[in-house]
Amino acid sequence: MENIIKGHSTPIETKNIEQSLKNLWKKHQKNSGLRATLFNLIIYTRENERTDYLQKMIEGLIKKFPCRILLITEYNRNKEDGFLKTYVSDVKASDDDSIFCEMIQFHVAGSYKERISFVTLPHIQPDLPVYLLWTLDPNIKHPSTLKLDNYITRTIFDSESTNHFSDFAHTLLSYHNYKMHDLGDLNWARTHAWRELLITAFNSYERLELLKNTKEITITYNNISSDSFSHTKIQSTYIQAWIASKMKWSLQSQLSMEQELIFTYKDNKGVKTVRVIPDSMTQVEPGRILSINIKSENDDYIILKRDQEETRKVEITFNFKNLEIPPFIHQFDQEKTGRTMAHEIYKQGTNSSFIDTLMQISQYKHDKVCC
Repeated sequence: MENIIKGHSTPIETKNIEQSLKNLWKKHQKNSGLRATLFNLIIYTRENERTDYLQKMIEGLIKKFPCRILLITEYNRNKEDGFLKTYVSDVKASDDDSIFCEMIQFHVAGSYKERISFVTLPHIQPDLPVYLLWTLDPNIKHPSTLKLDNYITRTIFDSESTNHFSDFAHTLLSYHNYKMHDLGDLNWARTHAWRELLITAFNSYERLELLKNTKEITITYNNISSDSFSHTKIQSTYIQAWIASKMKWSLQSQLSMEQELIFTYKDNKGVKTVRVIPDSMTQVEPGRILSINIKSENDDYIILKRDQEETRKVEITFNFKNLEIPPFIHQFDQEKTGRTMAHEIYKQGTNSSFIDTLMQISQYKHDKVCC
């Protein structure tokens, strides 16, 4: 795989960015190449931080949604050792080289970090949306430090970057309260298919009554980590917090035991226990949900479980004492890197369910739910 997260061997001066972009266009015109730009994508990351993951995400995204990419990579240097290096390159947006995207990279360190917004701004394509992917922990470095808030259409966070999920939720809620543009999170987007499936599974009165009378929920997640994903509990924590917020359950207690999490909630129908436990499935991406088992007070239950062989398939099984419901199979779309980013980019507005779920997660003690 060609490494696209690199520039030319020699950086160019920032004043020559536009000329370099024109030279790219001329080169592709000779081969009848087409430059495509649907939006601006600014990515802010750190040196050697999940580079392979970012590359796969960019490749997966631009083949469906070509864009101008402005990739800012922060280097950890002393102020006196600061630098700003600029690279311009083209990225294939089609297998036959007929379509290309422009990538402008800024490598920045030391005191030059304070100048990056002034360098970036002139190269944002006017009259097109501007999406910011912030891959750093916003609890430590906030996107407002980039000083581009007035130009951003939507900020997309990556909760994989945080070590304290409840603090992450607090920060995003604060950001939502004083910023006018939309926000999202990649791990929240990765739970979309399961949230939609749960809505479908409980689309009748009898099934909804089971959920209202829930006694216990067990969620299993893929605990096989990778260089790019080590916080494998985040997506399952999102799902259970989403259910709790939708059902208006109030948090009573929480407990963390190695890789297992236990949440206790309560409503006017009684106490509900939610267990988040690890499992493994090598064919599935780290952190993805593998099964959800929901049991009611009278021991009726619904099980949603991935197929071991065809992992995109989920079997939904019902066991009701007074009602016979046949099982059915649901098939997810392909879970590819880049697809999640595309979903977050074209999501309109800030999902109210996302905000409600963040409010639920913000109640957790970060020493109990450390992701």
